[in-house]
Amino acid sequence: MKFYCGIDLHARRSSLVVIDEKGEKVGQATVKNELAKVLAFLAQFEGEVTCVVESTYNWYWLVDGLQDHGYETKLAHAYGLHLITGSKYKSDLRDAHRLARLLRLEEIPLAYIYPADRRPLRDLMRRRIRLVKERGRLRSCVKNTLSRYNVKVDDANSERAIAGGVDLLPLPDEVKMDLSMTVEQIALLTSQIERMEARLTKITVADPRFRELMKIPGVGYVLALTIYYETGEVSRFPSGRNYASYCRLVASTSKSADKEKRGKGGKQGNPYLKWAFCQAAMGAARHDAHLAAFRDRHASRRGGKNANLLANCILAHKLCLAAYKILKDGCEFKKEMIGLEAGRGYVGHLTEENSVVL
Repeated sequence: MKFYCGIDLHARRSSLVVIDEKGEKVGQATVKNELAKVLAFLAQFEGEVTCVVESTYNWYWLVDGLQDHGYETKLAHAYGLHLITGSKYKSDLRDAHRLARLLRLEEIPLAYIYPADRRPLRDLMRRRIRLVKERGRLRSCVKNTLSRYNVKVDDANSERAIAGGVDLLPLPDEVKMDLSMTVEQIALLTSQIERMEARLTKITVADPRFRELMKIPGVGYVLALTIYYETGEVSRFPSGRNYASYCRLVASTSKSADKEKRGKGGKQGNPYLKWAFCQAAMGAARHDAHLAAFRDRHASRRGGKNANLLANCILAHKLCLAAYKILKDGCEFKKEMIGLEAGRGYVGHLTEENSVVL
């Protein structure tokens, strides 16, 4: 007999509900987050047990543990579980029951289970991105504080210019204390980022596609690592348009009757891949006059305060499609793959054909 188990995973405990082939509930329990207790509950059902876990922040240990002990396990994408999140009455056991029912009906919105052996490196790169963004925010704080008091410094990096002479600035003592602490935080973040990058640069990727990624304009070693490891199994994307949507480089669209407007799903997908391709686009335009002209042409065509940001995303979309072709087909990079003359470059509408692959 076949059983279906829905698991509602929380920080300290999990609720499990098991149903049979007919959809009848045959068991339920709430246990502490210990793999042995979860396995002990599932062991009482004689037959094939398929499990589903919602993709919460702490799913690694449970999904890996169930798979290691021979249980077929699926990961449910939280964004697609509106039946659970939008219900009028919610409880942990009811949520687990709904997961089991959706699993039995094969209606679970599946999320990609990233290979366990590659997760630590991917998560380290994600941590680096967060630290880089935090350092940039702190640098902006330093510049804004100096501007507030009309203090000019010669160095482009304000915190480096004032690091050794905060006390000499014509500022109130409280502001000097705030600036000195902010500069210390920036120095610490810089040290941690450099340590991460030193470790990342020692990583050897045997896949020849990785070397081809580094040939894309604006893509260095660390960005190539980010693109390679964040993409995962590229075969899950049927086309480059699906991949670009997953990279958040496709605008969301909402259509109803004869009205069309920007949709609410623009943030569906992988934010780290969007960041990587946008960083690559800025670097590419900085060192390649042809790519810079392409970006500036789109910026002037649109106008407005967001024109430069949108134009950079258009160029990022082009680089994204080139990366997909390399990863999918294993071909060598050629500049023609960016295809600056093939259309306007940016997929302006999200359709069923190029929607996000969860």
